[in-house]
Amino acid sequence: MNTTLKHPPQFYRTRKALLLLPLLFIPLLALLFWNFQRHPAAQVTSSGSSLNTSLPGAKFDKHQKAGNKMSFYDQAKQDSSKQQSDNNNPLLQKFGFKTTPNNAAATHNSLLTSGYADPNVVKINQKLADINREISQPQPAVAPATGNTVQDKAFTQQMNKLETMMKAMNGNSEPDPQMQQLSKMLG
Repeated sequence: MNTTLKHPPQFYRTRKALLLLPLLFIPLLALLFWNFQRHPAAQVTSSGSSLNTSLPGAKFDKHQKAGNKMSFYDQAKQDSSKQQSDNNNPLLQKFGFKTTPNNAAATHNSLLTSGYADPNVVKINQKLADINREISQPQPAVAPATGNTVQDKAFTQQMNKLETMMKAMNGNSEPDPQMQQLSKMLG
């Protein structure tokens, strides 16, 4: 038996190192895992708790006294009236500053009364109106076609040809010789 080396010595050294490497790392990993299981407090943040469960209090302006619920409603009315007066200010409108209303209904109404019509919206509305008009019309009764008599004559001629062909196929009472021969072979 020939015992010559098939691989260079470097291959055998790396193979031995790769075999011994897990034997060194497995105990080291087990030791680290055991240490983290034994001292879990080292992982907690310095504040003592990882979740802040307290909510901050409400902070008001220092110069304004804290009011009740009704005072907040009054303040909201004042803000909305100021907003409305800003909308009607011709100087702001002249310079192009248009403020947007807070509620969606007011936005919708302002778009309807502004006079601007998007051409795509106009086309869509026109098509919808056409569809609704077609749907609302009653269905006409189907009447026989009284159109082109030349086409009607050609159609009737073709139908007559088809009928004669069907009669010829159904009216053939002669026995088929091939079928007779097959029945003799089987019988």
